[in-house]
Amino acid sequence: MGNQHFRIRERAFTRNGRNIQKNRRSVMVRAEDEVRTTKYCILGCQGVGKTTIWRQLWFNLSPDVYDSNKDFRRNIISSVRIATVDILGKMDMSNVELSTQLAADALSNIGEIQWHEPFDEGCMALRVARLVQTVWKDRRFLEHYENSIFFNTGVKGLVEKVESMTIRDWDPSRSDVLRINIRTHGIIEFSISGTNSSFFDLGGSRNERRKWMYVFGDEPVIVFVASLSDYNEVRYEEDSCGLSESLYLFQQVFETPMLKDVLEVVLVLNKVDIFKEKLCNKRIPLNISGQFPDAPRTFDYDTGVNWILQRYLKLVPNEIEREHLRVHVHVVDGLNENSVAEVMSSMYPPSGKIRTKNDLNFFGRAPKFAV
Repeated sequence: MGNQHFRIRERAFTRNGRNIQKNRRSVMVRAEDEVRTTKYCILGCQGVGKTTIWRQLWFNLSPDVYDSNKDFRRNIISSVRIATVDILGKMDMSNVELSTQLAADALSNIGEIQWHEPFDEGCMALRVARLVQTVWKDRRFLEHYENSIFFNTGVKGLVEKVESMTIRDWDPSRSDVLRINIRTHGIIEFSISGTNSSFFDLGGSRNERRKWMYVFGDEPVIVFVASLSDYNEVRYEEDSCGLSESLYLFQQVFETPMLKDVLEVVLVLNKVDIFKEKLCNKRIPLNISGQFPDAPRTFDYDTGVNWILQRYLKLVPNEIEREHLRVHVHVVDGLNENSVAEVMSSMYPPSGKIRTKNDLNFFGRAPKFAV
């Protein structure tokens, strides 16, 4: 009967020439009897790019779930609008003024940006687009954006295309959709047509994690997304280093009773491009937080990546405690389709058949670094 059962509330079945109505509970039981679903649970802290990886999987493995990139136009405009207002607000709190009179004049109309709603066609008003462009060209505004650890790093790429958002029938690119910054609430699921596999995007904020238990069970495959670049970042929810929070959550994966039988964990180290910019170009020390005195005092890319990777691998139970546990590592740029393709191909090979836990090479051989 396939995976359609998992997305159906009620359905009529034909048996002996009669239509029999089954409620959702009965459908689920019948489905579980006939096919065992492979669950891929995508976990990670808030802000690590987990949902970006999720969207890459979603678009490539189940492209029929949305009609067009146009479905995301309002989300893209909202991301630009909210980011612009947030940065201006942080500048005001820090007593930082815009560097040009033109930008300052635009600031007097911030209300037009803050309360702007896209037209019914999903496009931005031309006046609002020009206000956004003016503000983003300001030197001090850009400095505040680039030096802050709180703002969505992908929004600048959207701002560069803001003029096209005023066109009535504008069509966002795949890259535009991936740059949207939308916080995941609850649990989002999609299934791949013709397979018995389901992917779950689980909200990463602390108050969302209590909902994870409703998905765990039946030995899920854990896809844990971490950000390489969060070693100098502070978590939104509390005053703690992003790397520390991510390491703590990764450790919980192995200590949670409901996950004691997990056999496969995919560790995805994301935002490699931002990490390289911070460490190699801006030369931000790995121990800038002061929480990692063992961090190497170097600005070498390979050394930095390997040090962070080893911090995670040290938390994996040894072979005596979890004999059959396997952890596979991928280092990626979540906005780069080719980079994420390495992760996707390991779960969904060209044959079109999802690998199961009974396959000898479930994830194949994951390279040490897959960039």
